[in-house]
Amino acid sequence: MSLADKVSEGRILLFKCSQCNHPAMLILKKKELEKNSDDSVKYEITMQCPRCRNKDTFTLNDGKIDVASKSEKTDRTPNLDRVL
Repeated sequence: MSLADKVSEGRILLFKCSQCNHPAMLILKKKELEKNSDDSVKYEITMQCPRCRNKDTFTLNDGKIDVASKSEKTDRTPNLDRVL
C-alpha cells in the first residue's frame, strides 16, 4: 500500500499544530495536482487542528512517490507513518 492510499480525508495525522501545539491534525482534503515523472500522482493535503481550527497544507508524492514536502506553516515534514 502506498502512502497516498493511507493518507485520506477523515484520517488523523500525528503532527503538531503550528498554532496551539495540539498533537494531531485531521486530514480534510486530498486534492490531486499532477503526475510526476515516475507516474505517481502529486497531491495537496489540507489538514486542520481539531482544537483551534488552524489549517495547514503539504504536498504528498512531492516529485516522486511517498515523499512529503514540509508543511506550509512549519519547517517540519509530516511523518506519514503516523497516520491513524
